[in-house]
This record gives sequence, structure tokens and C-alpha cells, in this order.
Amino acid sequence: SKDPSKLPSKHPSKLPSNDPSKLPSRVPTLNPSKSPSMVPSIFPTIVCHDVIGFKGRDAVENTFLTCKKLQNRDESSKIILCNRDTTYNSETKRIYYFCPETCGYDCSPTQ
Repeated sequence: SKDPSKLPSKHPSKLPSNDPSKLPSRVPTLNPSKSPSMVPSIFPTIVCHDVIGFKGRDAVENTFLTCKKLQNRDESSKIILCNRDTTYNSETKRIYYFCPETCGYDCSPTQ
């Protein structure tokens, strides 16, 4: 029935209900789990890859750069170069768009 009885039943059912309760409890559990569940994420992890064959001209120094050449640079010059504009295949963008792995650029879409 929809209305609960006022007294506990002398013969409770043996099977649990199939439906969860409609409302959350007012008091949190006294025994929370100690470790997180191992359920995988619904969304895949975005992995950005360097554009194979990328060869762009550094707009400041007028030299050709590849992702491989950038990998050999020290961290401070890599940061400077990755933030410069270049044109590749008629697209002018920052170098980190073409070499996201090398430049450490997070190319996942923002929400």
C-alpha cells in the first residue's frame, strides 16, 4: 500500500523492493566508504597529438620550426616559441595548436 503501517509488521517481506526511495535521507551516513569507486569516467580522456609533418615559419625570427625542433629547446624558449603565430596549410594560429603535445597545450574543449 502507499501508506506505511503504524506498527511494524510481524511478517516482513523477504525480498527488497525494486524501486529506490524517492527522497534522500536527512542524515548522512555514519560510515562513508574509505576509497572511491573504480567506475570509469563516462567521457574519454582527450589526447592531443602534434600535427605530423608540421613545418611552420616563426613570425618573429622568420625561421622554420617543427614540433621535433621544439622538443629539443629548453623549457623557457619552448614557451616563447609555442605562443608565437605561424601559418601552416593556410591556417594562421599559435604554434601550440599545431604542436600541442610538445607545447603542453590542453586542447580539450572547455565547458
